Amino acid sequence: MTSLHKQLADKIEPETLGWILDHSLDQKGIVKLCNVCGLSYEGTRTKSVPTNKLILDLVDEFYENEHNARAILKALTRANNSLIKTVRKLSPDAVEDLLRKESERSDDAHMARLIFALSCDARSEIWELMDRLDEDFRMPESAPEGNEPETASRPKLWNPDGSELDKVKEQFRHVQKRLDELMHERKIFQTRINDLQRELAVSQKTNKTLSEKNTSLKRKLDQVYSRGTQEDLSSEVHHLTRETRKMQHDLSDFLRQGGMGKGPSPFLEAVGESIEQVKGLLNRMAIRRNEEQTDLKQMFEQIGREVHTLRVETKRLQEPEARVVKPYGEDARVGVFVDVQNVFYAARQFNARVDFEKLLEATVGKRRLIKAIAYVVQSPDVDQTSFVSMLQQKSYEVKRKDLRLRSDGSAKGDWDMGMAIDIIGLADKLDVVVIVSGDGDFVSLVQLVKTMGPKVEVFSFVHNTARDLVQAADSYYSIDEGLLLMMNNHANRRTEAETEEEKESETVRT
Repeated sequence: MTSLHKQLADKIEPETLGWILDHSLDQKGIVKLCNVCGLSYEGTRTKSVPTNKLILDLVDEFYENEHNARAILKALTRANNSLIKTVRKLSPDAVEDLLRKESERSDDAHMARLIFALSCDARSEIWELMDRLDEDFRMPESAPEGNEPETASRPKLWNPDGSELDKVKEQFRHVQKRLDELMHERKIFQTRINDLQRELAVSQKTNKTLSEKNTSLKRKLDQVYSRGTQEDLSSEVHHLTRETRKMQHDLSDFLRQGGMGKGPSPFLEAVGESIEQVKGLLNRMAIRRNEEQTDLKQMFEQIGREVHTLRVETKRLQEPEARVVKPYGEDARVGVFVDVQNVFYAARQFNARVDFEKLLEATVGKRRLIKAIAYVVQSPDVDQTSFVSMLQQKSYEVKRKDLRLRSDGSAKGDWDMGMAIDIIGLADKLDVVVIVSGDGDFVSLVQLVKTMGPKVEVFSFVHNTARDLVQAADSYYSIDEGLLLMMNNHANRRTEAETEEEKESETVRT
């Protein structure tokens, strides 16, 4: 620390230093000095910050940062160089006369610069003069008539013993801390606004998609109605069957009347061919009826699933805050628990697989991941080594359980109890518990976890999710196309092992 800096830091008041800076440098000079000192303001250019704020920060730097203090002294010395040289040529008596005249003039700008020039003078007589500066030269303002004079608007220029300096520094630190807190809050609010804007865009896109699905469903229903009812088709088949039987009866009578020994005539052969054609037509119509019944059944099931999806998505759009503002903000501690078997076979119905990397990103968002656990049921007939390795590479802890065969030939393999134990054991370390499953067996677990403190979010396929689970969770998010990997034609060709695995899984779920 230089001797001049030490003397000024011990003697001069922060308020006085700010006063000197304000009258020694213009706004451009203040901004340039802030840049030299490395002061920056996130999201705002320095020249856009109010000058008073910049001066307060420079004053704080002067007392806290020796390197920046030297830069501030250099800038003030350069700005007041001519006055410094003039003061050094004056005798102490002349300086005292000059101070008295400046006090009478009440020219704050010149007085501030003069105070700094005197502070740069190394003569002991000048320092003694400065020690009694406030007492001798602090002039009262003219008071309103009938009242006592009030003190002048100038700051206290000098602090002989430095006793008030610590209080002022503490005040500055308090103000600076509060300012930092406000800036941080502003950043948080801006981030939240950006998140809400992105969520609004997603909601608008989802709304558009739902509208398109709704239109598609209406077209499908129109196609169903245009085909006619099943009763009409059955009536037509029944009528053709009666006609065929009648023809067979007439043909038998004709054969008996015409005699059997003469052999079939060309006419009878033609009739026989016609009967065979009618039988073929009936068979084809029966097959077609069965196919159409199957198609209708599948179509109505698909329509039911899509209608359920529309209802859930509509409910989510009607309550945007429940799905946009995730609890506790970016500092929330999140635990993700994935029922792999549940979502794996639910994705199969869409001819797709779950993208577990994107799933983890969607469940955690910008929050803090504490633990992600994937629960896998292993079948001895299927090698899942590569699948488990993939999960581990995506930051999941993998827990495996072997499929167990019952005495009646059925199989059992689920992680309901294991997941519940892990979630309850980690509940006190988490702010948010994310369950990736549509299994209704988790309803009681969700209700229990909520009483322990954490919020509960559920991610699953809408068509494969228990309604009670959706209602029990604090937030529900459907797994859509963005979290899936669609399987190509080659992947669609199931091997015998895959078919057996799926049958086995159906047995387990039963």
